[in-house]
Amino acid sequence: MEPGPGTPLGAQIHHLFQNGGDTLYHVHGACEPEYLGKAVSAGCVRLLDQNAIDLHRHARHGATVRVWPSTLPAALAV
Repeated sequence: MEPGPGTPLGAQIHHLFQNGGDTLYHVHGACEPEYLGKAVSAGCVRLLDQNAIDLHRHARHGATVRVWPSTLPAALAV
């Protein structure tokens, strides 16, 4: 599926690779912002579309990516 404003991938997608292979994890925009910060996919990180586009402008190929667990209280993460 290609990214786009009407798809679950949002306006921009960033594929994460390790040792030359696709990890199948992605950082992408979201057309459904109510799901941001919640575990609703198979490991992707969702951003607001404008943040995913901005990340694309600033990220360097080969940059290290670290994903930290949410610090949201469990009651808010539902």
